[in-house]
Amino acid sequence: MKKKRKTEPIETGPFKDYPDVMSAEDLRRALRIGRLRAYKLLSAGEIYSFKIGKIYKIPKDSLIAYVNRLDCAEGKGGVQK
Repeated sequence: MKKKRKTEPIETGPFKDYPDVMSAEDLRRALRIGRLRAYKLLSAGEIYSFKIGKIYKIPKDSLIAYVNRLDCAEGKGGVQK
């Protein structure tokens, strides 16, 4: 009989208190940016998102990947997951 592997999400980054699928408002709060900038990032595809009707949904992993890309470009360490 195989044992089930117990996996628990481990996050040490600054976004641990945000939901796994975020709204545009959550994105704004997480990045501390305005509404216009948030929607520009989403519509340009800078941060991966999908829409349900007219509402953007952003996987938290996409936000972390975006921040890591910015940090790598600036030579910083990035967000640990």
